Amino acid sequence: MQDLELQLLSKKNTRIVLCERSFKHFVIYYFYESLRFPKLAEYHFERFRAVDQGLNIYCEGHRESAKTTLLGIAYEAWTICYKKARFICNLCYDAEKAKWLNFMLANMLGNNQRIVEDFGRLYAKKQRTLNDDDYMLKSGIGEFITTNGIKVKAFGMGQALRGEIHYHHEYGIVRPDFLLLDDLDNSKNTKNKTLIADDFAFLQQEVFWCMDTNGIKVCLWNVVRQDGRNVRMKNEYKKNPRWICFSNFIYGEAGTESWTPLWSRYVNTEKEAEEVNKYIPNKDECVVSLQAKRAEEWSGFIQNWLWIPMSAGQTVIELKRCQKIKKADLPEKFDYIQIGGDPAFSTKTSSDSFGIVVTGHVIKEDIHYKYILEAIKLQGEDKLQEHVEEVFESLYHKYGVSLIKVENNNGGALFARALQKRHLAVEIVSATRDKLSRLKEYEGDFMREYIFFLEDMTEELINQLINFTGEDWNEDDLVDAMVWSFDGYKTMWIVL
Repeated sequence: MQDLELQLLSKKNTRIVLCERSFKHFVIYYFYESLRFPKLAEYHFERFRAVDQGLNIYCEGHRESAKTTLLGIAYEAWTICYKKARFICNLCYDAEKAKWLNFMLANMLGNNQRIVEDFGRLYAKKQRTLNDDDYMLKSGIGEFITTNGIKVKAFGMGQALRGEIHYHHEYGIVRPDFLLLDDLDNSKNTKNKTLIADDFAFLQQEVFWCMDTNGIKVCLWNVVRQDGRNVRMKNEYKKNPRWICFSNFIYGEAGTESWTPLWSRYVNTEKEAEEVNKYIPNKDECVVSLQAKRAEEWSGFIQNWLWIPMSAGQTVIELKRCQKIKKADLPEKFDYIQIGGDPAFSTKTSSDSFGIVVTGHVIKEDIHYKYILEAIKLQGEDKLQEHVEEVFESLYHKYGVSLIKVENNNGGALFARALQKRHLAVEIVSATRDKLSRLKEYEGDFMREYIFFLEDMTEELINQLINFTGEDWNEDDLVDAMVWSFDGYKTMWIVL
């Protein structure tokens, strides 16, 4: 920033005038603590200029590109400080996330010292304070009215804006005039084309048309599928002069891999990051290795950082990634062995199978190798609980298992306790993400050839794996059991 700009920002009166005209300066001065890496990319400044022009914004970009921080929380704070809107609506697919956005905004309005010094405390709720973090973070804030009279309300998909009004102390009855849409697509809700079409129609008919005529719309997206809501939104408004569309990915346009990151916060290799960061005392200003990001999750990287999303029906793991190994080539010793179980108790042949997967683990030079030793699918009468218990007990002693992991669904918790009564080491696990996301966590391990399948003992698992797309109709009992057998090695405890 130029010396003159810094001088102007140092004086309250000129600062307030300058920041009203320039969203860029507002962000730099009032949100300096939120900018974990102070050197912004050119695409950030392009977004700031769009805000200054009062345009509706469609922005898709790579993960960690500060979309929500800058075009969500900061934009709304600017709008409130300068009374540019009267009724702000935050809409996410899940209303709970929208309430969390409300909380983050309220926190800025009530606790950001620079905002408080220049504009007063714009969020102040008598019955609860923002210091009550435990409550606030769990429940979020459904709606609130700022001390200068602006209403902020959270919505989930399906909650229409029709009929929503706010009595403003200066302007009387007003309709929503600022709308933030944040990440309406996820891996689960993009599987159904009919649902996508219905949601898009809902946005146009029950959300956009229920706003004030001159209201501002800001749509922020991470890319999940090629045929998601984001694509429909972009195609609908990309030629509209009242809209500006940004596609800001780490190397440039969608699918580009130029090897030159557009934001200096990122470098390509871990070696580069190590060389740069050893001279940076402030960890918040350290650069991040894209090589490390790739290693975390391959398809997630190409989807979220390069904009090469999955298409409907696309599988995650290719057959060539399922390396088979003969029994004679197994390691002489494993660091530990785990069993993963995906419960399903019923004698009906049409119901889900009970999946069981045994995995041996070897950690060598910080690389975690996984050897899938056996995969069993129990169906029909074989799923009677006593029989399943006997199968687990037999496998436990056969392989010298350290720990059994059983998912807490379909009677899994009760089953786990029954195994504990047999003096087996059992942990009950709960899924916090969908099956597709859990599998993709290990995609990098498949790509780097860290996972092996014992020949003749894992064929059914491989078949399920190479056909798994995340759709509801997928047969996935063994896939899920495999993921649980991989899980938790960092906190592994061994039964002696």
